Amino acid sequence: MIRKLQLLLFGLLTVQLSFSQTSLKSLKSTLTEASNVYGLLFSFDDAYVGSHLAYQKALPETQEAFFEILTAEYEIAVTPSIDKTYLLEPLAGNEVKVVCGSLYSQINSSAVENALVIWGNQFTSTSTEGYFKFYPKQKAVRTISFQTEDGASKIEVIEPVSYCMNYFIDLSEIQLGEVILNYTAAPIQKSLGGDFEIDLSALQVTAGLVDPDVFFLLQRLPGVNSPSTDANIYVRGGVPDQNLVLWNGNRLYHTTHAYGSLMAMNPYSIDQVRLITKGASSRFGDHTAGVLLLNNTPQWKNPTQIELGTNSIDSDLTADVGITKNDRFEISARKSFNSNFSNTFRETSFNRILLSNQSGTPNNQQLHYEDFSAVYHKKWGEEWNLKLSSFRSHDFSSYQLFGSEIELRDQVDSQNYGAGIQLVKATKDQVFQLGAHGSFFNALFERSEIEYELPEEEDDDEIEIDFKELNRRRNEVEDWRAYAQKQFNTNTSQSLLGAELQFRRVEFENENQINDDVKTLKVNRASQWVPSLYAEQRFDFDKFYLEIGARSSYFNSVERIRLEPRAKAVLRFNTSSSVHAHFESKSQSIYKITETLANSLDRYNNLWINANKDQYPLLLSNQTGAGYSLNKDKSTFEIDLYRKWYSGLTTYNYGYLDPNDQDFHEGTALIKGIDVFYQQEFYKGLFWVSYSFQDNKNTFKDLNGDRAFPSNFEIAHTLNTAIRFDFDRFTVEANNLWRSGIPYSMPNGFVASNGVNYLTYDLLNQKNTPDFWRLDLSAGKDFSLGKKKRLSAKLALVNLLQRDNIVERIYRFNNQKNQIEFLDRYDLQPRVKLGLRFWF
Repeated sequence: MIRKLQLLLFGLLTVQLSFSQTSLKSLKSTLTEASNVYGLLFSFDDAYVGSHLAYQKALPETQEAFFEILTAEYEIAVTPSIDKTYLLEPLAGNEVKVVCGSLYSQINSSAVENALVIWGNQFTSTSTEGYFKFYPKQKAVRTISFQTEDGASKIEVIEPVSYCMNYFIDLSEIQLGEVILNYTAAPIQKSLGGDFEIDLSALQVTAGLVDPDVFFLLQRLPGVNSPSTDANIYVRGGVPDQNLVLWNGNRLYHTTHAYGSLMAMNPYSIDQVRLITKGASSRFGDHTAGVLLLNNTPQWKNPTQIELGTNSIDSDLTADVGITKNDRFEISARKSFNSNFSNTFRETSFNRILLSNQSGTPNNQQLHYEDFSAVYHKKWGEEWNLKLSSFRSHDFSSYQLFGSEIELRDQVDSQNYGAGIQLVKATKDQVFQLGAHGSFFNALFERSEIEYELPEEEDDDEIEIDFKELNRRRNEVEDWRAYAQKQFNTNTSQSLLGAELQFRRVEFENENQINDDVKTLKVNRASQWVPSLYAEQRFDFDKFYLEIGARSSYFNSVERIRLEPRAKAVLRFNTSSSVHAHFESKSQSIYKITETLANSLDRYNNLWINANKDQYPLLLSNQTGAGYSLNKDKSTFEIDLYRKWYSGLTTYNYGYLDPNDQDFHEGTALIKGIDVFYQQEFYKGLFWVSYSFQDNKNTFKDLNGDRAFPSNFEIAHTLNTAIRFDFDRFTVEANNLWRSGIPYSMPNGFVASNGVNYLTYDLLNQKNTPDFWRLDLSAGKDFSLGKKKRLSAKLALVNLLQRDNIVERIYRFNNQKNQIEFLDRYDLQPRVKLGLRFWF
């Protein structure tokens, strides 16, 4: 059975193709038809004309109109010759250099032969070495479409460089013919199964950013947000620690730098980004929200490339070195620095605290971070491929806020490091993978708060301490994982079988001291083994795609076996529209807790802990959803509805604790949502809008009268609109974000216990902060500096309207004034960001 493939073209047409390239008609067939209709003869370069697709519509009535089509759509000049013969030649003055490249398998990096490649209205096929080449065009088309003989398809963005690019296509994981939708410009794509893919190298400019920070990019997508506007991502009502983040198979436990201001890995060191928000493969376990995969792919045919970059707060170096034709090494290093720019960043990026009617930014800040990564690729013959990877990410951040009545100090010192090995054997029919990874995390948190008693007389210089509290927390995670899996491929199906063994050790200590009198020390040490088996089967029946799978795991820390079914399906109505549905059941045995925190000012000081039988249950989630997609005439529309249910929650889980409730409660969460996306392409531009609605309710036993109440991070409505224009090596984009406010609880009084005053509430999260609104703008320009050398300059203007957007409101008791007061935390991004990057 010959499967139909849908190729989305940014240019002039959308065509339906079969596997056989000989069925494609070239422009020569159109000229033959025109010769008969108009009684003309044409003289042309056979290779040039034969590489263009035939004209898809009926020929016009007059030959003059047909000549205009050749000029406008094919950029071919028509010149009269002798008798009724006309010469056809490419238009003069082409500025675009030859578009060329090589296509490789993402699994084993081998060349893909005889793949169909389309660029605008030109087409060709790859050679035995995966090479292809196109003639220059005046009106450069920005995308290239690939289709292999095995049915895999992909759309890539052309990079404006002077040398041939390497492109990679996943012959086994491209969802057996699923349509790929372009999301917020072609570098961000989404499969109908629900996976987002981002090509960071092709994403030149994003509003508000000068670097392609993955976490902020993902927040542009429907169903993904961050209530605190930092780099953490909340996927469909889940919190950040419920996501599984893997860098080349190594789990990241520390994902952000500088109090969440940016991601913990250098984005320029990452080749491929993939976010799974629904229908995750059964091979991914130990998470209940999204899966984020960050991978490095060897660029075998590329010359050695070195990049240097700097912005307002850090500098980085990346190198991709071809040692031999079968050995390649990638390295990256990034480090923050002190300068006028970085000091300004520190003063404006940390969320300002408004205490009652007193505004203040931390008087003294230190933001230091660094990250390092290295990846080695090795090929053995045509089938075997080895990848060795290692990373280290370190973060030290502190601030001090001094006032006449209060002093706050906060410090975070954490690091995450690890290494892994992946071995792959890939043939046309089978793919075998073997891997082992280790990840280690340790952190030290310290926080102190002092409230001063003001002197009653003005001439009294002596200031007494009325209340003080000190917290110290230490957290360690040791994580080992090994797996083996085998995949079997046919033209219409795919089977996967695998096994995984994981060992994890987690420790935390918390020391709390109040007024030198009340001292507490809590220590928790636990380890667990989790063996797992998983299987998956995919079918593609021309118009219908189905994927079913299951994962079975034994969690020895809770002595429980879990069987988790997962499924997703796509029904294609035609070449432009389809419906899709999914179901997934997942579990999580490690997550962050806030048991030892006094209030959410300590929101970055959360501790990892293993699930156990004593207090922390296994976290479970089930998600179902369905949607509709339409992709036609340079327009993309998609609507997705979902329902998500959590159990095993406690008020100690990250994000669920009320700021002034230290009691333990068990409960559940029910999340219902709608994601809508629309995108329209036009000449040199793109407009898109996304809207998300979310109803996120928690229910905890003996809390809020056992009634459901809004989650601490519920954002009921989010509207994101953007417009971008792409000119010759110059791109500008504006983004407008509006969303409803964050829920918070307003106390009705307080009670005293052991000398400490605690707030009381009638209802939880019955109020919302004011609506959030921010407008960002970015512009970038690429400069060619000769062969293989270029410079990129970017400017980002953040929060153009200079709005003071509140991202959190906290109520607390002022012991000195003996009254309740509130603190507001504001979103404060640097007003201006600058970035430079040099490739050579």
